[in-house]
Amino acid sequence: MKYLKFVHAAARHAILCFSNLYCYAKDKPGPLKPVVETIEGTVKNVVGPVYDRFHDVPLELLKFVDWLEFKNVLCMIGLMLSCV
Repeated sequence: MKYLKFVHAAARHAILCFSNLYCYAKDKPGPLKPVVETIEGTVKNVVGPVYDRFHDVPLELLKFVDWLEFKNVLCMIGLMLSCV
């Protein structure tokens, strides 16, 4: 990726921050521990199969959009050179 690499880096940073927040909240649930464990199990059962199936889609979509941007930049360079 040439142009949209920052989007991938920002997404990774956001996931890391959310993961740290999740770990902190999981370690300190207090009296809500059974509720947190129940919700966690439900989310894992529902989201797990969907994630396994589609986890590559956002990166491939980002690569495709980056490729389109590359084509647009090449087109603009060609137009600028023809005007000069």
